[in-house]
Amino acid sequence: MENNLQTPLTEPQLELLKMFSHKVDDADWIAIKRMIVKYFAQKAINGADQVWEE
Repeated sequence: MENNLQTPLTEPQLELLKMFSHKVDDADWIAIKRMIVKYFAQKAINGADQVWEE
């Protein structure tokens, strides 16, 4: 079965694939996911704060 992507990968997605092309320990992977979640959560909070102040 051939897997064709409908949309090409973005530059950040390609960078992540390159970065994780080697083995990452489970504990490290969990820590990385937490950092990414915190980053986007803080970004959402900052955006909501900005809208609230307008």
